[in-house]
Amino acid sequence: MALKSALAAAVARKNRSRGKYIQALNQRGSYVQAESGGNKQAIVSSALGVQRQPKPVGILPPPRGLTVEVGTARGEMIITWDKVKHSLMYFLEYGVEGADSEILGLTGRRKKTLLLPHLGATYHFRLCASGTSGNSPWSPTVRRIAS
Repeated sequence: MALKSALAAAVARKNRSRGKYIQALNQRGSYVQAESGGNKQAIVSSALGVQRQPKPVGILPPPRGLTVEVGTARGEMIITWDKVKHSLMYFLEYGVEGADSEILGLTGRRKKTLLLPHLGATYHFRLCASGTSGNSPWSPTVRRIAS
């Protein structure tokens, strides 16, 4: 028990010290920015780095590597795809050929397991990535028969 409380106290001290250090760096950075007026040479001479200007991400590319595999349960499909840089979420469109499609918003892992109700029917699947700059074009469509 004594070790746990000693560890908790040490972590708390470290966090307070880190907070004070970051605050001091921010104050120095603000002072240097104000005094230099954005002059890169003056900023570098203060021993602080110069940050690059942020660039817009642009239009996201469509997701690649879309695979749809038959799972072990009846009607189970396992959908996986490759990561799209700067994407925050993905949209999966799927449905029976010739019928209305359903769109799911997906976050987190790049894997989704679906239980499809119409066994023997041909389903189509496609993805698009979504980020701060908008949605990507849809990926090429993959077709599989639910079994």
